[in-house]
Amino acid sequence: MSSPTPTDDSNFAEGINPTLAPLIATHDTKEAKISATISAKIRLHPNLLAQLDAAFLRHHWLVKSTGVGELLDRHCRSSNRGRKKQGLDGALYYALQLTAVFTTGQATVEQMYVIAHSLPLDTRVKFKIVVYENKKKVRELTRKQLYTMTEGLGKNLSYTTDCLTDTERRSLQEEDQKALLRERQAERHAVVNDIVTRLLTGTHLIDVGHGTYAIDDTSIWAWSKAPRGSRHQEGGQDRPLTDEDNTQALPRDASIQEPYVQVAPDILAAAGEEAERRNPASWLCPDAAWGGKTAKSGAQIGIYGYKAHVVVNTNDPARKVPLPVLIQALELTPANADIVEVSLRLVDQIRERAPFVRLIGDRHYGYKRYDRWAMELWRRRVHQVLDLRVDKPGAMDQYGSKVLDGRPHCPGMAPHLEALTPSDDPTEQAEFRNQIAYREKFALRMVKGPLASPTTTAAGEDDPKVGVTRWQCPAVAGTVGCPLRQGTVVLARQVGAPVVPNPPQAEAREQLPACCTQQTIQIEAGTPMKYLQEDYWGSEQWELAYALRSAVEAVFGNIKNRGTEDVRRGFVQVVGLPLVTLAVAAAAACYNIRILEKHSRESGERINSALMNHPLDGEVIESLILRGDEVFEHVERLEQTAA
Repeated sequence: MSSPTPTDDSNFAEGINPTLAPLIATHDTKEAKISATISAKIRLHPNLLAQLDAAFLRHHWLVKSTGVGELLDRHCRSSNRGRKKQGLDGALYYALQLTAVFTTGQATVEQMYVIAHSLPLDTRVKFKIVVYENKKKVRELTRKQLYTMTEGLGKNLSYTTDCLTDTERRSLQEEDQKALLRERQAERHAVVNDIVTRLLTGTHLIDVGHGTYAIDDTSIWAWSKAPRGSRHQEGGQDRPLTDEDNTQALPRDASIQEPYVQVAPDILAAAGEEAERRNPASWLCPDAAWGGKTAKSGAQIGIYGYKAHVVVNTNDPARKVPLPVLIQALELTPANADIVEVSLRLVDQIRERAPFVRLIGDRHYGYKRYDRWAMELWRRRVHQVLDLRVDKPGAMDQYGSKVLDGRPHCPGMAPHLEALTPSDDPTEQAEFRNQIAYREKFALRMVKGPLASPTTTAAGEDDPKVGVTRWQCPAVAGTVGCPLRQGTVVLARQVGAPVVPNPPQAEAREQLPACCTQQTIQIEAGTPMKYLQEDYWGSEQWELAYALRSAVEAVFGNIKNRGTEDVRRGFVQVVGLPLVTLAVAAAAACYNIRILEKHSRESGERINSALMNHPLDGEVIESLILRGDEVFEHVERLEQTAA
């Protein structure tokens, strides 16, 4: 009964070795076309089965304790009428999907079924995957049950397609139908976001008090192929080629459409493939779309599917203690959806539970119009950290000062300092840094920043002064000397500071610029200040802050690695945003748990949580080697112990 090695006639439960995951990826093997489950041919050391069992138990605890299982239970059926199928609930369903991702790198129903029947016997009995009565097996989890729940969740959580009943279409006017549909879709969208938030929050076992986060999106290819001609539809490119503040109209978000209502056949026919794409009964994905992504070469390429918008915590900006980089918030959209609204939703999710001081993003976020991105962050008292594009705007006048890269500068500054750009060449980059450090001395000192006041933000009110900044002349601040500011030239020469080379001169009937005569100037919120950041762009402090953005890129590379969660095309073989979101969220949770385990091993910090339930080395699961009637005796002992 305690032999660690299964014999040829053993009634053993099959385990899955993570290193053997490619053998179990059924869509990659010829044998899968013949055999329903490849794992039945694999016999493993008992400790590997113990690891599988521990993984399933931690995932079930996570889903159960966060309330995710209850939410899935509530939405897997259209109504509570009829008898609910026994043996499968929301917690078991999602725990199997999490374990399938963790073990095989796939979130498919087939792998969930394999995992369910690979668990140790006592675990299968405990969670009613298999039920014995009077020494007879009376019920066992089937593939059909898993497929039925998958279909139910996809149908009842879809928030982009028509979800009105026939009775509602017949009894309601068109405007009432639209209003009801908008309300129902918003409710479903909130449920999906709540599931993801609960799941990820359950894995946040390390306190992130520094408040620095990085944001980006990554492409998720759809399982279904794209409809013909869809690549050239309007809105098929999500990454604009020009700055929004330099265009007349905002980019159209092709993922946002008017709620679907029943219309005449001739109108549907005119809609063509677009109507087919939005039809949830079609084999095509109703939510996938063509969008753009940046290849490793820097070129823009197309992708058909979705974008996963992700916010991660960075390492400690003060470099005091190493922190694990965890996925803090996640949401999927069609690949051509605009990034602003979804990104702000993710920011708000985190702000509700943790300090949020600064957000680091790439140039894509700097393209957005100032009132859509920078102003919205400042309303939330969040500093933006972003790089600037090569074709960034030139100097803009504000009360006589030259606004460059979001900061006002002395109008007498040398013109060659206005257009500074970084370089990949080490020599040129060193010169760029020297010039940036020199130009920073001519920048006006910020007296009042753009953030909303803490009082109005805490009260949930709008601050009329958000985005409004106040600045002081650099000569008055003591970083340069200027003939227009008495005594500053002598002082600057004493300390080795630069002197303004071309100070403004008062001409007939004209006065000196306000920035040269007043103690401070106030600059209103507007396009010239959209790139304003906490640290001076290009400075050493800014480089240190922006370098933390690599955390989110590292997460994408990690989670898409074939040796980890393997989030790539084929990872999930369903369509529709709700089901794909559940799968990607499962991968994100598995990533967080894996990174926490790595952090615990390397730092020696013990994390007291059921998520950290490692099996002991050499641990043997008794049911691995049961034979014949011993199976039923084992079940009886479990029942007696439970009683």
